[in-house]
Amino acid sequence: KHKTSHKWTVPCTTNDEDVFNFNGEISCQGPNEYLYKFEGNLSFKPSDKRFLENESSYDGEDIKVPLDVNQMLLRGSSLRNTEYVYGI
Repeated sequence: KHKTSHKWTVPCTTNDEDVFNFNGEISCQGPNEYLYKFEGNLSFKPSDKRFLENESSYDGEDIKVPLDVNQMLLRGSSLRNTEYVYGI
């Protein structure tokens, strides 16, 4: 299955320093028996103007983006054709 970061976080994390300085909060459901169902949110404040150029309605508040099963890797997953992964 194809997994990727949320499209709004990509401009905020283009190099190692961006990832190190990224500050956000994840809220999500607790552990359950459903392997292919996940719902959560990531709240963050972009620290780079690259994001602001793409989003003219940004008002300075935290941005809240939805997370689902496409942004989650389960423990024990095998990665192929992947040079690196940043995770929480």
